[in-house]
Amino acid sequence: MPIEPISTSHHISERYKRYIRTTFNIRDAEFARLFHEQLSADEEFFKGPYLDAMTPYKPGASIQSLVEKGMLSRFFAPAENGGICVEHATGDELVYRRPLYAHQEHALRKALEGKNLIVSTGTGSGKTESFLLPILEHLLREKEQGTLNQPGVRALLLYPMNALANDQMKRLRAVLSRETSITFGRYIGETQQDEREANEAYQAQFGAPPNPNELLSRAQMQATPPHILLTNYAMLEYLLLRPDDSVFFDGETARHWKFLVMDEVHTYDGAKGIETAMLLRRLKERISRSNPNLQLQYIGTSATLGGRNSDQEAKRFAANLFSAPEDTWDIIKAETVNQDQHACPQGFPEEDHKLLQRLRQELKSGPKTLTELAQTLLPQDTNGESKLVELVKEASKTNYEDGTPLLRARYHFFVKALEGGFIAFHPRKQLFLKRRLTLDDGTPVFEAAVCTNCGSLYLVGDIQIQANRFEQVQRISDDNRDAAKFFLVEDETLDNREFDEEDGVEASYYLNPATGDVIQLQDTNLPAPRSRGKKRQPASQPHVPIQPPPNAIKIHRVRQNEHNGVSKCPVCERQDSVSRFLLGKDAPASVLMTSLYERIKVNNNERKKTITFSDSRQDAAFFAPFLESSFSRIVRRRAILDVIQQNLHEIRQDGGWLIQNFVERLAQYAINKQILTNNEGEIIRDITQAREEVRKWLIAEVIGVDGENSLERLALVKFNASHPDYDAWISQPNFELHNLNFLRNDYHLSDDDIRHLLQALIDNFRLEAAITLSIPNLQDLLIFGFIQNSTSFVRTGANSKTIELASKTTTEWNLPLKSSLPLS
Repeated sequence: MPIEPISTSHHISERYKRYIRTTFNIRDAEFARLFHEQLSADEEFFKGPYLDAMTPYKPGASIQSLVEKGMLSRFFAPAENGGICVEHATGDELVYRRPLYAHQEHALRKALEGKNLIVSTGTGSGKTESFLLPILEHLLREKEQGTLNQPGVRALLLYPMNALANDQMKRLRAVLSRETSITFGRYIGETQQDEREANEAYQAQFGAPPNPNELLSRAQMQATPPHILLTNYAMLEYLLLRPDDSVFFDGETARHWKFLVMDEVHTYDGAKGIETAMLLRRLKERISRSNPNLQLQYIGTSATLGGRNSDQEAKRFAANLFSAPEDTWDIIKAETVNQDQHACPQGFPEEDHKLLQRLRQELKSGPKTLTELAQTLLPQDTNGESKLVELVKEASKTNYEDGTPLLRARYHFFVKALEGGFIAFHPRKQLFLKRRLTLDDGTPVFEAAVCTNCGSLYLVGDIQIQANRFEQVQRISDDNRDAAKFFLVEDETLDNREFDEEDGVEASYYLNPATGDVIQLQDTNLPAPRSRGKKRQPASQPHVPIQPPPNAIKIHRVRQNEHNGVSKCPVCERQDSVSRFLLGKDAPASVLMTSLYERIKVNNNERKKTITFSDSRQDAAFFAPFLESSFSRIVRRRAILDVIQQNLHEIRQDGGWLIQNFVERLAQYAINKQILTNNEGEIIRDITQAREEVRKWLIAEVIGVDGENSLERLALVKFNASHPDYDAWISQPNFELHNLNFLRNDYHLSDDDIRHLLQALIDNFRLEAAITLSIPNLQDLLIFGFIQNSTSFVRTGANSKTIELASKTTTEWNLPLKSSLPLS
């Protein structure tokens, strides 16, 4: 999965800067210019790319050699020989001739000796194989002995989150697709009871029937417990309590227990660890009733446990969690290879290998930027960075005689979040993206906010009443969030506009930007609030103007909501649109990940993959679908625009395309670009399935799912309701729209005016998402349904031949349709 680090880092930084610029669009031209300059000039925002060399994992024996030695069952042979492995992997299968890592082989050998294991190796080191191979070996030996047909759990895989269990299910589907005698199932909260419903849900999600050895429903697993059961610790608690699930733990079907595997075992600490330890003791005591000679074997995996703890501490932790003596545990750690003495492999240039050895030496002290490495290793070469990138690429694809790559490397690129926006007005306008309280001469600096709709500037802080001075509220947190007030900055673009309480303004002040001193405009100087539809009333007392200080700025404290944000911007009246110069967690991370994902290049038989880490399981659980949906929207919208550009001449000639015409071109485009996948991640190549998917894309744009970011709101496309003979249709004598003549007679509207009025009504309903897309016997008929929280609605007539437009305050309209009213 190669990546070009130099252009990719530039691509990411430009996308990130563009995202920030468009998020905070300042109306003040000078501050906008300063903001863009700061964003481009501040090197602190972007660091890298850094190159980091990782010591390769030591190779071990292949599955083939272990089978030949008799350590593994003969059923590990390739699938064409009736086994479980493959010769060449296309996904997550087990590869027969590929060497395992030494730590995987070590884990297998220790497990076969009956030891309990803590597998503490890094991310991507193959921890799954470390527990899956012993489990499969046990099951395949049962197959040899003829006992595998006896139902009952042999291995329980316990995960802290359903997402991890779901990911493991994908792996099991790939590995066990060739060995259907081994059954497996996932029993979690969302597992359905009924077998038929579970099968229908599976086929709806993946577009294909399940493997015969995957048990989908609770009923199936309760009838014949699977050999491998996946669940989470919370569900295990319920399983131990409910009589219907006693089949897993009691009687003949409970006599086969052998393995208990816990993933991310380091997460079971503190109170959660105590509760889980008690749960495991109950589990062991329960299944021991059916098998007094039970010898349950424990395997825990963690990327961090062995790294931050000594082996003895890790064993003590495992012994307390699993209630197994410390001397029964082995800690499996990754074994690496020292490549300093490796000879240059055949076919690799000797000079490049010498440069590679020097590069490895430089990286032993830690990651370094490509710029630093090029200056050190290739000081006279103007293309040094590019040459190092090419060297890394080739070295990563080439192996030494022992099977280890010449270089196992990764790139790092760091992006810093905004700390806020800070501005000064005196002696000239200045803007900073790092927190500052004052300029060097003591002139105050103010934290800024901006209306994301109209670009109006705000100051964030509070006025110290005793000193009559405006001050920042430093490090706004939950404890002092209510101390931060928002003040609209009045500039020349507002043309001395007056604000009052109806606008959301609670008080007005003159601010001296050189000192931070403020003078409040008294309430008697403010105009009285105006009533809706009426002119502003004069002040209740004579207006006595306050003389502002030289160069003073007029600011208005605005009303805030219960979340301490601005209720509405007084300038544009948009609600909840005022934001400090801070970004949330998910949206910027999505921008960065999308930018990276776009630059990943894969071969035809590979799939793009990304891994995102989070300090919070809840954040990770939210971000994963957020990233997927946001990236899908980008792909969807780009595809629509590409098809429009490719067919622009024809679209203009036809006066626009109907939805059904566009679907055909878009579906073919999606198939050619291989951008349609099912829920299993497999590429959709069937034209019928493609039509169904891209039609959803178009409807999402028709109803404006993305709001202000929809293609129509961005003025990139336009949707209109059309009729083959619209003019004749609306002008026909029997046009039965009740009370339509009052529009002509009382309001003197022409047929053209009425057409525009109906178009506006239809647009309103469309953008309220009040539509359904199919009615029996009425192909492509646009039918509108009830609009929530709205005074108007549209519904189909009783005979399904008419559309009824109605309002709570007006008479009902019946609009007969003799032909379809599709979108174009």
